[in-house]
Amino acid sequence: RSIIEIEPADQEAIYETAIQKEASKEEVSEYNRLAKKYNNMSKDEMVVEKQDMERLKYLYDKMSKSQRLTAESFPVIPPPPAPKALAADKPDLPPPPPPLPDNATKEATKKYKAQKLKKMEQKEAKLATVKADQTKSKLEKERAVLAKEKHAYAAEMKKNKAKLKEEKLRYAEERKAVNKERKGIHKAKKQELTELKRRHAEERKAVLAEAKNARIAAIKEESELRRTKLQEKRAVLAEIKEVKSAESNTAHVKRMTEKNALFFYEGKKIASKKALKLAQDNPDLHIQTRLGHDKTPKVYISKKPIVVKEND
Repeated sequence: RSIIEIEPADQEAIYETAIQKEASKEEVSEYNRLAKKYNNMSKDEMVVEKQDMERLKYLYDKMSKSQRLTAESFPVIPPPPAPKALAADKPDLPPPPPPLPDNATKEATKKYKAQKLKKMEQKEAKLATVKADQTKSKLEKERAVLAKEKHAYAAEMKKNKAKLKEEKLRYAEERKAVNKERKGIHKAKKQELTELKRRHAEERKAVLAEAKNARIAAIKEESELRRTKLQEKRAVLAEIKEVKSAESNTAHVKRMTEKNALFFYEGKKIASKKALKLAQDNPDLHIQTRLGHDKTPKVYISKKPIVVKEND
């Protein structure tokens, strides 16, 4: 609630609005009700609602001149009362002594001065008492405020302590959950690593077994190939030996020359012509024919019996 003060000039402006819009019957009825309410109030104890005053002004401005003549008069709102002056907090001091007459005697003057001095002492004592009381009251108020603040601080500290305890419990629970989750993740990773190692070992074992089998197969194939070549070589040598036994050294050298054979005499390589001449000049020479790795015939000629190694 608030008291609205309307100046006389403003009231006159409200009453003398030039152009009006006619209000409805309901609005006129509402205006009469509000205006009658405030017109019946005592001017000394009038309390005006701001929204009522705004509504009254709106309805009054909307009414026509004929409607205003038949309606309640616009309420006159008195100015708000002035605030009451607060009594000064003055001490109850003793009154000063009456003034000294001009024709006073010395004894009266002395007595007057003594009374005046006594009054001043009483005044100072009273002022000191009042000041002490005020200081004491101020200290008590400050102590009360301090005690209140201390109590509020203690309550806040207690509340903060409880909150901190709750936060610690919540943090402990969260940490416990995190550790549990980490432990589960670590366990899962460990299991995954173990499984990975196992699969890797199995794969390595399979690769090694496959490599071993391939190596064995290659060795077998190589052995079979060597055996086949050796058999072929032995067959050719047998054929050469059989033919050689039926022919002379000269004929054998000629036949080997036709096959582009290599000739060796006493371990040294010689030409086919020299080999043929040696065979013709020395029919008793020892001649041994072997096949090389490239199946090229090698003819060894010597005066002594010939011992040829298998890999020659």
